[in-house]
Amino acid sequence: FLIALTASPAPAASDDMRTVNLMRAANYANAKKLIEQQGGSRLVFKVDGDALRDEMITELRDDVFKSLHDDRIPFTDLALRQDSVEVRIADAKNQQKLLGRLAPPAGSGATRVDASYGDNGLMKLTPTDSDFSMRLKALTMQSYEMIEQELRNDQNTAGLHPNGDDRIDVLLP
Repeated sequence: FLIALTASPAPAASDDMRTVNLMRAANYANAKKLIEQQGGSRLVFKVDGDALRDEMITELRDDVFKSLHDDRIPFTDLALRQDSVEVRIADAKNQQKLLGRLAPPAGSGATRVDASYGDNGLMKLTPTDSDFSMRLKALTMQSYEMIEQELRNDQNTAGLHPNGDDRIDVLLP
C-alpha cells in the first residue's frame, strides 16, 4: 500500500475503507438477523496454514539456492528438514552474505528469516513467525474478498465476517 505524504488523499482512502467496513458489518448483521428469523446456514472457511507454511519453506529453499548460485557461494547439503532449510557453508562471510540476500528491503523493519548455526558451517534457516502471520492474514483477506465478490455476483443476502487470523464466517439466510 502507499502512504501519502500530503494530507488530502489519505483521509479519502481512510473514509472509503471505513465506509466499506461499515457496509460489511451492516450486511453481516442483516444476514444474522435473517438467519434468526427464517433459518439458513453458517459456513466457516479456514485458510490452510499448513499449506502456506510448506509453500514458504519451499520458497525459502528456492531463494537460498538462487542466492548461492548467483553469488557463487560454495555449499553442501542443501535440504528441507522439519520446517526449515538447512545448508552447509564453511565461510562465515559467505553465511552473512547469504543472510543479506534473504533479508527484506531496507526500511521495512521486518525480518523474513531466522538463522541458527551448528557445527561445520551448518545453517538452519526458518521463516519468522511474524512473516508467516503477515502472509496468513493477507491470504485470509484475499480469500475474504474473493468470497465476497462471488456472493455479490449472486446478489444474495449473505453476510461475511473475519473470524481470527485464518477463518471467515459466512452466513447464508
